[in-house]
Amino acid sequence: MNNRIAIVTGVSRLKGIGRAICYELASRGFDIFFTYWLPYDKSMPWNVNEDEPEIIQKEILDIGVRCEKLELDLSSDKAYEKLFSRVKNKLGNPLVLVNNATYSTETTISNLTESELDKH
Repeated sequence: MNNRIAIVTGVSRLKGIGRAICYELASRGFDIFFTYWLPYDKSMPWNVNEDEPEIIQKEILDIGVRCEKLELDLSSDKAYEKLFSRVKNKLGNPLVLVNNATYSTETTISNLTESELDKH
């Protein structure tokens, strides 16, 4: 299999960085597998519409590459195992991993705790 496969985490919003990363990689011929976590985005000020991941997937498919997605809480135990297993089953072995997902906080360097850092 000569396909180049990229995993991009944190892709849930049409106006997000993750969507832009996926679009750029897809336009360069990469098949895309992206993750998103709507409960997190819904709790943030930017919010998200439930259909945005589906719209992003359709945009990528329209470029002419394969695209799969998975709603996944990356902070859960063994999330990485579920992610890599699903990617391999759906698309094959990934070549690129872009860890775009993050955890936003109101902390500063002076009050950052180990617990908050782990969430990132």
